[in-house]
Amino acid sequence: NPQRERNLVQDKIASDMDLFNNEVGAQIGADYPRASISVLIFLVKQAVTQGRCRKILKDSSGHYLDSQGRIIDTNNFKGIWEIPKVLIQSSKPQLD
Repeated sequence: NPQRERNLVQDKIASDMDLFNNEVGAQIGADYPRASISVLIFLVKQAVTQGRCRKILKDSSGHYLDSQGRIIDTNNFKGIWEIPKVLIQSSKPQLD
């Protein structure tokens, strides 16, 4: 839910994910400097489906999970930079 994500404060894992994915996008732009917007969109989507990007591990209901697959109660981490979220390849499915 994009609205829900806008209301969340950035944490270390989310920042790490953004920086990693920004680097992938910047490399695509550098590799294809004359590409049209539609081609760039295709290339970025391809990078995501091929697992070259990162996302935060969640269950099928959208709850963040730790490395043991346990739901993280984000209310317990208000104002805390390091939350035990996990980055995974963008091609990996979320857990059920």
